[in-house]
Amino acid sequence: MRPVWKGLALAGVIAGLIVAAVALVRQDVFAERALPALETQRDQITRITIRHQQNTIGFRKDQEGVWLVSTAGDAPVRPKLIETLIDDLADMRVAKRDENAPPLPARLDGASAYAIALADGEGKGLALFALQREDGMKDGQALLAEEGGAPRLVSHAPALTVAAEDWAEVALPTLSPERVRILRVMTPDARLATFERADARSDFRRVEADAGVPVEAGAVREAVETLGSLRSEKVRAANQLAWGGATMVLAETFDGVALTLLGARDGANTWVRVNAHYQAPPAPEGAADEAQAEPNGKAAAEAEKLNRMRAFAFLLPPETAARLFGVTGS
Repeated sequence: MRPVWKGLALAGVIAGLIVAAVALVRQDVFAERALPALETQRDQITRITIRHQQNTIGFRKDQEGVWLVSTAGDAPVRPKLIETLIDDLADMRVAKRDENAPPLPARLDGASAYAIALADGEGKGLALFALQREDGMKDGQALLAEEGGAPRLVSHAPALTVAAEDWAEVALPTLSPERVRILRVMTPDARLATFERADARSDFRRVEADAGVPVEAGAVREAVETLGSLRSEKVRAANQLAWGGATMVLAETFDGVALTLLGARDGANTWVRVNAHYQAPPAPEGAADEAQAEPNGKAAAEAEKLNRMRAFAFLLPPETAARLFGVTGS
C-alpha cells in the first residue's frame, strides 16, 4: 500500500474513534438528570445529613455562608467540599443499562446505602434519597432511590464518607508560650497542681497543689513552651477512644483563653483531645474584690474557634507527648 493510502486509512480510523467518543459524550450529557429539582434548589440548601449504617454526619451553613460540620463541634468544612458535593449530586444522570444486565433490586440494602437529606434554613426538606454502590458497577455508577421510589441506575455519583475528619478543616490548637498565665495539670489519679505567673517575664510558681503531684519547675516551663509548637501526625474521631483516667493539661492565657488538653494512651501512641472556652481574667491589682477585667471579644472568639476541634483526637509525636505530659510525671 502506498504511503498516501496508509495515511488516509489511519485518518479514517481516527475519525471513527472521534465520532464514537463524541456520541458517548453526547449520550451522557443529554441524559436525564437523576435529581432535576436540585438544579434550582441548590442555593436553598443550608443543611445536609448523611447516614450510613450507625453513623451520621451533618453539615450546616452559617450566617456568613461558611459550611460547618454540625455533628463535629461545628468544625469548618474544607474549602469547596460541600459545593462540589452539591454539584455532583445535581449532575447525576440516569444511566442506560446493558440489555443483559440483571434486574435492579426492589429496594436498597440498608447496611451499605448512604441516606442523604437536604434541607433549607428553616429545616424544610428539599430532597431525601439514598445512594448505593455495588460490585461490578462502572466507575461513578450507583443505585439511587428517592423517598418512596424504586432504585434507578445513575452515573456521576459522588463517593461518600461519614468520617468527620474527611470533611473538616482540622488543626491541633496551639498557644504562644508568652501568653500563658496559668498552667493546671492533673494526673490520671485526679491529683491537681496549679502554677501561675504575674506576667510573661516572670517564672511560674505553685499556688495550690496536692502535695503528692510529681511536678518540677523545669517540666512546667517545657510544657508551656510545647503549647506553641504542637503538631499532629494523624487525626481521628475523639469518640473512638477511651478517655477515662486521661492526663490533663489546662492553660489559661492573660487575655482569657482557656485551652484544655486531655492525653490518652492507645498502645504505644498518645492521643490528645481539646476543648476551649473564654474565662475573663481577674481585674488589675487595686480593683474591688472579685472584680474582673472587661470582656475581651477577640479572645472569646478565639476560644470559640479553638473549641471547634473538640470532636477530634490528635496523635502526638512521642517527643511532643513527653514534653507536654511529662509535667504530670505520666
